[in-house]
Amino acid sequence: MDKSTAEVLEAAMALSTDQRVEMATQLLRSAGTEEAARLSALREDVAAGFQQVDAGDGIEVPLENLRAFIHELGDDAADRITHKQA
Repeated sequence: MDKSTAEVLEAAMALSTDQRVEMATQLLRSAGTEEAARLSALREDVAAGFQQVDAGDGIEVPLENLRAFIHELGDDAADRITHKQA
C-alpha cells in the first residue's frame, strides 16, 4: 500500500537527523536513476528515428500537427520507462 506524502513526512519527523539525511540522499539517488533511465530511452528513440529516416522510412507530419505528434511520442517513451521499471 502506498503511503501519502503526509504520512511519509510524519514518519520522517520521528527519525533522527542522520536518518533523515540518509533517507533524503537515497531519494535523490533514486530520482537521478530515474532521470538517467528516461534520458537513455530518449537517446535510444532518437537514434532509432535517425536510422529510420536514413533508411527512407521517415514519416511526414503536417506542421500544424507537429506539437501534438511530438507530445504523443514523449508520452509513449514515458510509458515504456514506466513499464520497464515495473
